[in-house]
Amino acid sequence: MNRTRIALVAALLIAAGWLGFQQFEQMAEERAAKAARDASAATMRFIQERRRLEQQQAAVQPHGDRPLDSIPKTYPRPASVWRTTEQDYYEGLLSKGRFDLLLVPFQVQDFALDRSTRSLMTAELAVAIGAAQKKVPDPYLVGRALGDGERRLNVDRVNRLADKLQVTRIVWGYVGHLRDKTMRITIQYQDRPENPGEPRGALEARHFEKVPFSEEDPPAEVFRRMLPEVLKTIGVDPPPPAGPGAESRFEADGLPPSPLQMASDRAEPARDAYYTSKCSRPLHPEGRKE
Repeated sequence: MNRTRIALVAALLIAAGWLGFQQFEQMAEERAAKAARDASAATMRFIQERRRLEQQQAAVQPHGDRPLDSIPKTYPRPASVWRTTEQDYYEGLLSKGRFDLLLVPFQVQDFALDRSTRSLMTAELAVAIGAAQKKVPDPYLVGRALGDGERRLNVDRVNRLADKLQVTRIVWGYVGHLRDKTMRITIQYQDRPENPGEPRGALEARHFEKVPFSEEDPPAEVFRRMLPEVLKTIGVDPPPPAGPGAESRFEADGLPPSPLQMASDRAEPARDAYYTSKCSRPLHPEGRKE
């Protein structure tokens, strides 16, 4: 009887152990499956976030320079000692000043507008920023410091110049066309901390797509009309429109008895124009004014 009871208890213990082991294996499998699902979900979230960041980054970037992009990456581009020396000279010249904003000269995207048009657009924007009471370095000196005539500029050199000028914002401009009488203008800007060691702000951008131009209405003229909107894009309040000029009249006929009176009176545009026209008329063969 005791042996039977012992055998029964042993059998029950074995059965209980087996069931416990089976349950433990099932729980382990469930934990492993859950961990795999969590890892897969984390991987998917990482991929989606990376894709979102890539799309966000691509959304603020200009188009590539199409002719330049067709050149093989292995094509040798030797550095010019003369160009490097010139860049260092103008970088040092500019670093003696302090400015609010660095305007990078307009660069090429898609197919290029001519260099003189890009230079004029840069100058127009710099003048508009200056008129809004923002200190901006001379864009032609900036161009010499960053690589005068280059279609695309070195980003590291731009950031180095911005550090030296202690600006709080960088503005980049890109412009180009697709041979369809419309241009694409990209305006990027990025805030910078006063301490160069601190992280920079996010790169923001706005694209002006399919902006029409023609021979009668060239790109530089079109861009000049867009300046108020461009200034708003980079966070600069456009200056108030200039009021009507004062009307100038001059009723007298003839010149004053003494030339000194022509230069000593207060400036008056109509009178001065009259004097200039009288004095610049060609002499008659007999010595008289015609």
